[in-house]
Amino acid sequence: MKVQDLSRELDALLKSATIPDSSQNGIQVENRQEIRRLATAVDASVETVKKAVDVGAQALLVHHGFLWKDPVRLTGRFYPLVKALLDADMALLAQHLPLDIHPEYGNNAVIARELGLEPGGFFSPYHGVPIVLGAHYQAAIPMATFIERAAVQFGKPLAVIEGGKPSCSRVAICSGGGGGGLMDAVQWGADAFLTGDANHWLYHAARELGVTVVCAGHYATETRGVRAVGETLASRFGLEHVFIDVPTGL
Repeated sequence: MKVQDLSRELDALLKSATIPDSSQNGIQVENRQEIRRLATAVDASVETVKKAVDVGAQALLVHHGFLWKDPVRLTGRFYPLVKALLDADMALLAQHLPLDIHPEYGNNAVIARELGLEPGGFFSPYHGVPIVLGAHYQAAIPMATFIERAAVQFGKPLAVIEGGKPSCSRVAICSGGGGGGLMDAVQWGADAFLTGDANHWLYHAARELGVTVVCAGHYATETRGVRAVGETLASRFGLEHVFIDVPTGL
């Protein structure tokens, strides 16, 4: 499979052409070799590329590429990144918002299912795209149980802001830097709000509004979508798939 074919299948799977995004989604660096093994990762970095080379991948799909709204010069950190890709003849593909909001493969939907929630619809537009997922439990569970489930899934000390409600049935989820969705989550009726970044301002807002906020880490909340898509593409097209884990601790 050539990278152009892989990119077309990826765009069709995620419907990325219909989603406005500051990321230049799709192929960011092309290559010429046949793709037999696909690596996926959260971030485009020299470390990630080297690990993809070590596992024998011919293409790397990431959530955070290096080409965004504005053009970049191949200087500073961008030169060694692009050089590592070209030296290995490795393709780089990126998908940003499409990997957050897809109803099946997106970060938010996968997180909801891992926590035993029923995913619903998206709300809270970001550049015109609803990005916060509303999800629910069939029957309310203790809030402490919800927090424990999150701790098991994300495997790290979580930043938890107690909102005061003893039980939880409606949960809003926004992976990565999704703290800005808190107010819309309150309007939606969330008992709990799960996001990535632990923004300082969330503390008083959550306590005053009575919503428990769980900050599970930007990186940790954005590993799900790219991994799910990699596994799906591998299954459909007879590729091998390897997830490259380079946690940032943030």
